[in-house]
Amino acid sequence: MSPNEVASIANTEILEPSIPLFFPVSLRKLLVLLICTLGGYSIYWFYKNWQLVKSREHSSISPKDRAVFWFIFYYPLFCRLKKSAAEIGIGTFPAGTLIVCFIITSWLSQSDPFGCWWFTILGIFSLLIFQHIANRINAVIAPNHDRNTQFTFWNIVAVVLGGGLLALLTVSEFQMLNH
Repeated sequence: MSPNEVASIANTEILEPSIPLFFPVSLRKLLVLLICTLGGYSIYWFYKNWQLVKSREHSSISPKDRAVFWFIFYYPLFCRLKKSAAEIGIGTFPAGTLIVCFIITSWLSQSDPFGCWWFTILGIFSLLIFQHIANRINAVIAPNHDRNTQFTFWNIVAVVLGGGLLALLTVSEFQMLNH
């Protein structure tokens, strides 16, 4: 893709070269926060992505509602990612498969949160693939954006509290298996 084509996409999609198209976060940070919050961080992640979409498209959507009802709005977000990736020449990916994987594993983890918490961890991989592609798009469209690699105070609180809960759940699972 030529620099002029990238600039054209950047001019139609965002207001300035430091504003990313999708929520920027390092894969390491996303993985840690998703695991330590048993997937709860995904609500914030969806919110931040929809907030950027609302700003970019000048729409009246509610990022909060779309984050809470993620299972309805996951597909439209993935479609936007897939379209953006194709427009800048990053390539294609199995969006449908990733969506189905995330929804099924999220549903299974909610059906028995203490016995099937590991389904949440399986569902995380579809979000990691999404984020990897989003980070590549952001690097092309907004090369000067904040990459969001550092853990904030609240991130650390979530890791400590959620990680402790995860450790207790893991120990509990193994104790139940031994009895």
